[in-house]
Amino acid sequence: MPTAPADAAALSYAILTYLVLIAGLLVWLGVTIRLRRNPPDMAALSVRFHRTPWTLQDLRLATAVVLALFGILILARVGAYWLYPAAYEEDTRGPVVLGNTLLFTSAGIAFVAFRVRQRRLTWEHAFGLRMNGLAGNVLHGVGGYLAAIPLVLASGYAYDAYLRSIDYPVRLQEIAQILRQPGLPAWQTAGIVAVVTVFAPVMEELLFRGIALPVLARHWGILRAALAVSLAFAFIHFHVESIVPLFVISLGFSLVYVLSGSVLAPIVMHAVFNAVNIAGLLLLRHAAPTGG
Repeated sequence: MPTAPADAAALSYAILTYLVLIAGLLVWLGVTIRLRRNPPDMAALSVRFHRTPWTLQDLRLATAVVLALFGILILARVGAYWLYPAAYEEDTRGPVVLGNTLLFTSAGIAFVAFRVRQRRLTWEHAFGLRMNGLAGNVLHGVGGYLAAIPLVLASGYAYDAYLRSIDYPVRLQEIAQILRQPGLPAWQTAGIVAVVTVFAPVMEELLFRGIALPVLARHWGILRAALAVSLAFAFIHFHVESIVPLFVISLGFSLVYVLSGSVLAPIVMHAVFNAVNIAGLLLLRHAAPTGG
């Protein structure tokens, strides 16, 4: 029988979802009207991409590093499971998953920082990062999240319904399953929140939007590059149940980067997206079982 805290948590989650959706619909309507009245100069945006310093060699190197990191983590996980199987049991896998995710994202950020230094670039030249545009890029990120979220939710619900119609076992991502465990220690919760809202958005946006998108846009055009980057972004999370909504939100990240000219805008958008999802998961700790 549902308890009062469970009912309150479910109600809070519903209120959060509806508030975000309503705000998103209003922002989406405003952005749509503005873009119709003042469509962006795609030729000028393409020229800006041509001025970015990243090359196919950088993209190949970044891809190789990411694949190598995946390989190392897989081998480490297999080895750890062989040596200590209990580390991957349902209620004890939190530290291992948190450590693997932190290592992967930190290594990705370190690679980008090394490459920037090695090529003697400035962060402004490399990614459009500048202090005098900080507030505008934050607004672009938050506004981009709100404008994209109605499409993300709609596509996510439709895709979820399709998967359930074919009896596909729908489950949360592994790190989300861990976060929903009611007895999760506070330090693990704090660690997951930090990794998901800071490290992951920074690493993924530097690589996908900061390097891959402009390089591919110079060869394929902005639209095809955004589609390719978004597909890669969706599949690299290795979670079938999230492919469609991740693809849609990734298109939003790409659009925000194209319009703002700074990778900070999609970083903020990505961080807000993850933070709102985490807030919902934390509320659902007390509203439902953790099975997914």
